[in-house]
Amino acid sequence: NGGHSEESKVKIRENNKGKNNGKKPWLGKFRDEKTRNQISESLKGNTCRLGIPCTEEALQNIRNSLIGKMEGDKNGFFNKSHSQESKDKISQSLKGKSSGNKGKKGRKAMRKICEYCGKNIAMNIYIQHHGEKCKQRNI
Repeated sequence: NGGHSEESKVKIRENNKGKNNGKKPWLGKFRDEKTRNQISESLKGNTCRLGIPCTEEALQNIRNSLIGKMEGDKNGFFNKSHSQESKDKISQSLKGKSSGNKGKKGRKAMRKICEYCGKNIAMNIYIQHHGEKCKQRNI
């Protein structure tokens, strides 16, 4: 098969014990003040397109590249649901806070009643989770 022999695997395992295998190389380590200052200086002025709007063509390319990436079984939460305990915790944490749409104009402020479940929903949420998708769930 060409893989490592059992003896080699044991040696590798013993050699790697206590190491983080490069996943978090700075875990538990600290950079000295001089190095931190050098990194800070090198990053100053790095705006990396901050405030530069994308062209309509670039936005369309981004939209097209994301089509189908999080739909169905590609979505990490597919066929899962929050437990009642989780729902209660989320509900408690959001009580007393504004919806975030208060005073907003445009798509987020617009609301629509879903013809399949009857809920009054913000347009951006309606597009993602209701309409035809709601119809498929209720069949």
